[in-house]
Amino acid sequence: MKALPLVSIILAVKNGNSFLRKAVLSILEGVSCSFEVIVVDDGSKDDSIESIQDLPVRLIYLAQSGGLAAARNTGFLHSRGQYVIFMDQDDLLISGSIDKRVMYLEKNPSVQAVRGKIGNLIDSRGEILEVSPADILCDLPPKRLTIDTLKYTHSTPGAIWLYLFRRDAILCNGTHDPDWEEVADCDFLFRFLIKFNVHTLNLSVTDYRFHGNNATLSGYDKKLISRSNTRAKGALLMLKYGISPF
Repeated sequence: MKALPLVSIILAVKNGNSFLRKAVLSILEGVSCSFEVIVVDDGSKDDSIESIQDLPVRLIYLAQSGGLAAARNTGFLHSRGQYVIFMDQDDLLISGSIDKRVMYLEKNPSVQAVRGKIGNLIDSRGEILEVSPADILCDLPPKRLTIDTLKYTHSTPGAIWLYLFRRDAILCNGTHDPDWEEVADCDFLFRFLIKFNVHTLNLSVTDYRFHGNNATLSGYDKKLISRSNTRAKGALLMLKYGISPF
């Protein structure tokens, strides 16, 4: 019987042919521990999947497009790893960053997830932008990240692809809620922080591709997910968890 992978890396994809292959290659070339890459195609209209069919990944095709939350949930249901990470189709994994996070969780059994930080900001061509991630995104939070930390700083937990989770904790927490589609990652993380011990590391884990249509939702239908709608839904979500968005 084939041994189970230690880490499951899940990518939900929709119309990601411009960047997907480079994202997958960054994983294949940047992880040393045993792992699996699960790519969930959420009804792409381009040749996204064709661009990676020669690579050692597990491909899952959704019969009907259900959105980012549903695609990530499907990927998780098919995953087998003890640890789980959700990545975007357009970002690049920094070599060694998954292995280091796994080692941290192995040494700290009371911690259920560990978060890193963004490395470089890159453009659509992969060129490094002359801007610090802190100029656009929040600074690294304290070592122990809690819901109270977010209440004090009036902030969100950051992007889900900065985190590495224990599988058992996700099973207890529950997966993404499609009712919060535009901000389902945030809802997932708020619920997680209420229940579990999460640490942050001063470790760059991902190069973030900034191309003006991100919000971790690039490729998905703009009618379904607009920036203004995302901001409004995000504010409602923060208020739900007792965090002032102002």
